[in-house]
Amino acid sequence: MSKRMTLRIDIVGSTHNFHRRFFESPSPIAGQSTDPDTAYAIYEAFRYSATQVRIPPVTFLPSSTMAGQAASTSEGVSPTFTTATARTPPERVRVSPYPERVRTPVRNTVYEPASSDLYRLEVQPIVKTTITQRDASGHVLDNFVASGSSFQAILEKHWNQFSPRMKGRAVKTDGVWSTQPPSVDHWTKTMQFKVKRHVVDTARSDQSWKTWLHGLQGEPIKVFVYEYGTAIAKAEDRENFMNACIRPLSTNRAGAVAEASLREVVEQLHARWDDSFDGEAVIWVMWANEATCNLDRSTWDAAIAAPPPRRILNLLRASNTRMEEHLAGMRRSAHTALDCVNSALANYAVLRQDLRAFSLRLDSHEAGMAVRKASIEVSIRDMELPYQNDISNPTEHMENLRDFEHE
Repeated sequence: MSKRMTLRIDIVGSTHNFHRRFFESPSPIAGQSTDPDTAYAIYEAFRYSATQVRIPPVTFLPSSTMAGQAASTSEGVSPTFTTATARTPPERVRVSPYPERVRTPVRNTVYEPASSDLYRLEVQPIVKTTITQRDASGHVLDNFVASGSSFQAILEKHWNQFSPRMKGRAVKTDGVWSTQPPSVDHWTKTMQFKVKRHVVDTARSDQSWKTWLHGLQGEPIKVFVYEYGTAIAKAEDRENFMNACIRPLSTNRAGAVAEASLREVVEQLHARWDDSFDGEAVIWVMWANEATCNLDRSTWDAAIAAPPPRRILNLLRASNTRMEEHLAGMRRSAHTALDCVNSALANYAVLRQDLRAFSLRLDSHEAGMAVRKASIEVSIRDMELPYQNDISNPTEHMENLRDFEHE
């Protein structure tokens, strides 16, 4: 048998589940080679693979040992191979490539998805003055998308977005126009949804609104936002409403508030704020101009009731009446504080009198005790004690009784 070296490989890898195999093929590629250099090259290749897949080191058997095994085989004796003891793979411990970095511990909490918005509504808002106004002539705004778990949640988002465009809500009662502040509870009086050519009926239940939102499939629709509500159907109604509630009763040639209307506003400002502020007449007129410059008569009452703007406030001064009331209050507070101090001083005087009386009582009690002490001492001195020899022992004159119990 030609001299050769046989390569034996023990592969233990939990990842690839290799088994122990012996390469006895005469082909060098299978694991044997008659050339030692070739065998060493194969060994180096397998050793490198072992470092990649956790393969234990490769053991070489000399060719003489393999020759003996071959002879035993030819004589009918089963060859005995010296195998390495299978080693238990060490416990896999993950080593961090960044040992100085503190890893976040694994969370064992169950993932709870956040409540997702189930419905979505995309609208193309158009601000209109009347119901009959054409869509093309309205003020078109950018599309707005809102989502939520119900129609009411989506509606509140739309209301917050478009309510600044509403100037008020016109109400007509018995032919008389009036204004009310818009609110989301009466959104049907200030907004309308339109799908294609049809205005959406708002008399729906919550479930009906959800079904309607689901049927849109994300398709954008139009929403009409009315400046003064749906009570103004046509231009004539708007003109009557503006004359009755919005426009000033009288204006000058430039379109500003007339002098007569300004005087009325100045009188109302005096009636409301005379007790708080004093100022020149021109300052009150400036304040009236500030309140009426928007030419919206429906907002004048709120502007009169509100405190003066900062630039007007800097020109006013505190009212004399208010100052007098403030000074009178300060005087009352000062007198009250003085009365409290005087009362405390009077209490101190009473306490001193009580202390003097208590001191006199202590002196009197001490004098009485001194008298009693002197009396007791005199009594002790006057007391005659018998002599010791005159005192007899009483046991000497006592009769000794007979002890019957121990006889």
